[in-house]
Amino acid sequence: ANAVGADGTSTNGGNGGSGSAGGAGGDVTISLHRTNSDGVASILVASGHDYLFDGVVLIAADNSEKAVWDTFWATLTFAVPIK
Repeated sequence: ANAVGADGTSTNGGNGGSGSAGGAGGDVTISLHRTNSDGVASILVASGHDYLFDGVVLIAADNSEKAVWDTFWATLTFAVPIK
């Protein structure tokens, strides 16, 4: 899961990543994470950074002649103030 800024996941069994953008023109860091069996991922954040976490779960479509996959998406954006 990739996004402009940073990305991550908090969806049960999902894949994704986390990272941060240091502001306008700043470097972007991307990392990938997997949730545990309870659907929880612990991701450290730093002050002074903007974050965008996203996650997606793909499962085989159930009895569909047209779709191969069902997808479920979630996105969370936030900023951590400078201390």
